[in-house]
Amino acid sequence: MDTFLYSKRIPVLRQYDVVVCGGGPAGIGAALAAAEQGCKTALIERFGFLGGMATAGYVNPMSEFAYNGKRVLGGMAWRFAQALVEAKGGLVEYPRANLSFHPETYKLVAQEMLLKAGVTLYLNSYLVDCVIRDGHIESVLFVNKSGIWMVNSLSKYLRMSINKVSAFVTLRQELELGHIYLDMMQKRFDNRFSVVFDIEENAIDCLLPRLLLQPIMENALIHGLLYCEKSNAALQIRAWCEKNVLFVEIEDNGSGMSKEKLEAFTHPVPGQGGYGLRNIRKRLELFGGTGAEIRIHSKENVGTCVSITLPVKRHD
Repeated sequence: MDTFLYSKRIPVLRQYDVVVCGGGPAGIGAALAAAEQGCKTALIERFGFLGGMATAGYVNPMSEFAYNGKRVLGGMAWRFAQALVEAKGGLVEYPRANLSFHPETYKLVAQEMLLKAGVTLYLNSYLVDCVIRDGHIESVLFVNKSGIWMVNSLSKYLRMSINKVSAFVTLRQELELGHIYLDMMQKRFDNRFSVVFDIEENAIDCLLPRLLLQPIMENALIHGLLYCEKSNAALQIRAWCEKNVLFVEIEDNGSGMSKEKLEAFTHPVPGQGGYGLRNIRKRLELFGGTGAEIRIHSKENVGTCVSITLPVKRHD
């Protein structure tokens, strides 16, 4: 068989947290679950409707949700079953709780639930190929009547997040992860905030606990910037070394906190939250003993600044 090499530039449509390929029962559930967890989600389906063999092949009923007359399975599948019944397109038959359904209602209910959850649907679209780097899917290529398209995943961010080679990383590596996370959030929220990095050269190769800064950045966005009404919402990340001490500051000009809220946040009542901050403090203590600490300064309607100090440690 003759072959030839074909090369083409593929437009990148968007970047997603989760891309589900296939809109059958499992794909519908996966996309709904991902979207409801706050993930930016897309679903690619070759037919012009959802449901897979449940609707295209009328594989009926959905079974079984109950044992000896008692429902034992729930989750997203049962929620979908309930939605079908409410739409008068499904009937649950006990004692096994099999769900008989009308395929056209199935298609409609599935599409409505996915769109309501914020899932982007690419119907009449065929998966063509995947871009794989280091054994992980980084991008997905699909084709429809509009052409060939690519959507990017966040596999690089996920790989860096779960890599457990070392408990400590350089500030350079930690900021690389921060760049990816903040870029993702800027795309998701239509550049609602700006980011400024001010990192001195003498700090860039200092060691710190892995994934120390990303949770603080996330708090700054969720509790400070994303839902404030300021048009100049901004996040600043600063780092420098002085007298063998590494200083890192993450500051936002968002909503800020009142004195009472700041006190409750920094000294939470046991069993009532504050786990993230306690975790950071414990990791800092293990890393640098009494020479490592975190301080939080905040003023309502002005902003919040989180300051971290650590003893300077570098690779041997």
